[in-house]
Amino acid sequence: YGEQQEYNMTSILTNPYSFNGVLSTDKTVKQNLDILTSASGCFLTFDVTSGKWCVIINRAGDSKKSFNDSNIIGSISITTTPLDNLYNSVQVSFPHTELVDQRDTLTIEIPNEQWFVNEQPNKLNMEFDIINNPVQATHLASIELKQSRLDKIITFRTDYSSIGIKAGDIIDVTNSVYSFTNKKFRVTLVEEVDSEDGTIQINITALEYDESIYNNELTRYKVTTSNGIKAKSTNGTLTVSENNTLTNKLSEL
Repeated sequence: YGEQQEYNMTSILTNPYSFNGVLSTDKTVKQNLDILTSASGCFLTFDVTSGKWCVIINRAGDSKKSFNDSNIIGSISITTTPLDNLYNSVQVSFPHTELVDQRDTLTIEIPNEQWFVNEQPNKLNMEFDIINNPVQATHLASIELKQSRLDKIITFRTDYSSIGIKAGDIIDVTNSVYSFTNKKFRVTLVEEVDSEDGTIQINITALEYDESIYNNELTRYKVTTSNGIKAKSTNGTLTVSENNTLTNKLSEL
């Protein structure tokens, strides 16, 4: 789309958690909430302690609660994401503000040297309908891509004192068997379960956390629909050429 001019992200992306667009009333409230939270980099979760829906921003942060042998009931399960489920590129589609909100696409790729052994190409496709800032779209897509490659998943059970933990919260785990010392995870699932003695316990599933995935050095390029071709009315070369052609035709009469 014509000439591109480079801008630093920090001078353009003042709020990476905003959005700009319209919602359809044909969709349910939950569907529209999912669109809003996805476009603003948030987790939508239900807070059982307050009885209300809430959002947790997907960004770097501190641990909400520590877990160790004193409050983990039973064993810890550690699994990894299958290799064929890891993404190594993402293509994001969005309405571009500098193209009169026509849809544009951007692609982000993980360098080949960072791929795992025997990893195959696997592209993640994302669409944002209410983001028209290319840097913001790239920022959120980059986080999603990098987060998908954190393959360590932890599952354990704790007591009811952890009822305030919500999906999206950051926790830390210390365990000598796995050599974890305050290792951070981001909670993806919280489930209440009834124990054999009649008490309520909490199952927690969490994904490995890496603060570096939020440090994206991005650059915005100013895009225009100009193709560099001058309009006929201002193109002197074209006018001279047409005049010469007309003169030649008249001389043949």
